[in-house]
Amino acid sequence: MNSAPDMPVLQVEAVSKAFGGVLANRDVSLEIARDEVHGLIGPNGAGKTTLISILAGELRPDQGRILLDRHDVTNLNAPERAQLGIRRSFQITSVFSELTVIANAVLACQAIRGGTFQFWRPVRADAELYELARMTLAQVGIERLAERQAASLSHGERRQLELAMVLVGRPRILLLDEPFAGMGPDETAEMVERLRAIKTHQAMLVIEHDLDALFTLADRLTVLVMGTPIASGDTDTIRKDEKVRAAYFGTRAG
Repeated sequence: MNSAPDMPVLQVEAVSKAFGGVLANRDVSLEIARDEVHGLIGPNGAGKTTLISILAGELRPDQGRILLDRHDVTNLNAPERAQLGIRRSFQITSVFSELTVIANAVLACQAIRGGTFQFWRPVRADAELYELARMTLAQVGIERLAERQAASLSHGERRQLELAMVLVGRPRILLLDEPFAGMGPDETAEMVERLRAIKTHQAMLVIEHDLDALFTLADRLTVLVMGTPIASGDTDTIRKDEKVRAAYFGTRAG
């Protein structure tokens, strides 16, 4: 499933979702290009995590459609969407602390390909998986840690491994939920640069509380308030929008 250079990878069309009498998302529409980082911001309770859960296939929308490369995936579940290339970071993956960094990446690749978690001999025999895993670890900057036990990683290194575990299957789009959470300034700056390098061939939708990092990284942003988009555009447009300033920056919530 491939898209033309000028065709959006992901299209969200008038998606709505309610829980009982509470409307979490209302008529949310957006498009993400194949080399775009699209930020999703808004006050607490704005419906950001609900939307990412809908896009990942963990929740079904009450209304609307989700298109991946113009193919309707609205009724597919999370594993089916993951195999087609919609990957949610830090939640669809688990780091196995007792295993090495490279073993974590290989097992993630097996899972994405629909294989079973067959340990050591079958995995070690698959040179292709190991080569792909090593290339992905290099992409996120932790190839040097390949043989280290995951339990020994710092918080920032663990986040890099989690990113590698969703990148290893060459997804069509990454859904990143607070990728900089818990990081110090240096770790955040390094992760921003890694993601900026990756975005040249990787679409991303990012929720993040660190606005400075997100505004550095994102090409465009959509602002949700009470589940409804109130603005969408490049970072300068969002910064200057009076509705955004009143609803979001005035509260400084995320």
